[in-house]
Amino acid sequence: MGFRDLRNFNLSMLGKQGWRLQTNQDSLCARVLKGRYYHDGDFLTSTRRKHASQTWKAILAGREVLAQGLIKRVGDGTLTNIWDDRWIPNHFDARPLTPQDGHDVVLVSDLLDPDGRWDGAKIRQSFIPVDAEAILHIPPRPQVTDFWAWEPEKHGFYSVKSAYKMLDRRRIREEVVNTASVSEHDVWKKIWKLKVPPKVCTFWWRVIQEFLPTRQILHKRHIEPVPNCEVCGAQEETIRHVLCECTAARAFWAYAKSLSGVKLLELHPVSWAYDLVDGKIVSGENQTMILSGMYSLWLQRNKWKHGEQTRPTSQAVRWAIDLAYDLWNMSAMVDGAETSSVKGGHTQRWECPPEGWLKCNADGAFYEDQWQGATGAVL
Repeated sequence: MGFRDLRNFNLSMLGKQGWRLQTNQDSLCARVLKGRYYHDGDFLTSTRRKHASQTWKAILAGREVLAQGLIKRVGDGTLTNIWDDRWIPNHFDARPLTPQDGHDVVLVSDLLDPDGRWDGAKIRQSFIPVDAEAILHIPPRPQVTDFWAWEPEKHGFYSVKSAYKMLDRRRIREEVVNTASVSEHDVWKKIWKLKVPPKVCTFWWRVIQEFLPTRQILHKRHIEPVPNCEVCGAQEETIRHVLCECTAARAFWAYAKSLSGVKLLELHPVSWAYDLVDGKIVSGENQTMILSGMYSLWLQRNKWKHGEQTRPTSQAVRWAIDLAYDLWNMSAMVDGAETSSVKGGHTQRWECPPEGWLKCNADGAFYEDQWQGATGAVL
């Protein structure tokens, strides 16, 4: 049928039943189940009863899927709890990041003025800036009451397709994490086989292990208050965002393509780092260029972050291209020397000069049609 995971597909189908119970509470089915299982509450907060039927247990399993994408659309704000409900679209977990302690506002209606518009002064006083800006971008509709919507769809109605995609992304993310924990040694060996400098290898090990101090990672570890990107204002400054998606990264890769023809392909949002290191998507000189370019981008980001003078994008790109070109040609020269040594049956060794002579060894290289090797002079 084309489904990778039938269990997730079944959960997505069960989520549809939960959607109907939540949005059509006057239906006969909803009234019967409410009287039997949650007569003193609502569907989202109901608990599993000891002698519940298998049908009800299945609906509760689908409710877990529904809760991940369900969001309140703000009307007059009287039915939406500021701190408990998901109501801020495209904003982290759709809830404020501001701690609830010390605030007397509870309902969204407390943030509206008598005319039904946002009270900007109260909002900026009660929430941190990233929350306040997200709230002020929500168009209030005081003429209607708050209602539930399905956030992954623009039309707001639950669909099995979008629910399955949401669960499938989580499945892939978990598989990548589990694979990384099992085969870390293999990944480490692949990294050290890359034709890049050791410092770039170390950098990519930190990328795969998520050891780079981006704001999203620092926020997850309770170091940064918010995870947004300070350069372009994106909601989360992830490692992938810094190296691929930020406005600075897009300008970098656009200039790199114009100079070298290397194009950054569409990468999977979860396994992108493994795919680049593994060489399945890109290999050879292009792989060396992309890996070195992302290291250059990270250096640029750190300099800007710490207030240091940054290089223009053109210089950062040229540095990455020159580094990749030098490394690739050096690797080709070494491979060629090893091949010729095997074919010739002997290896050239250093020889001591005759008595009374001094030997000065020098090394020089320049690019024409091929690499020019080392030279030696006897004085």
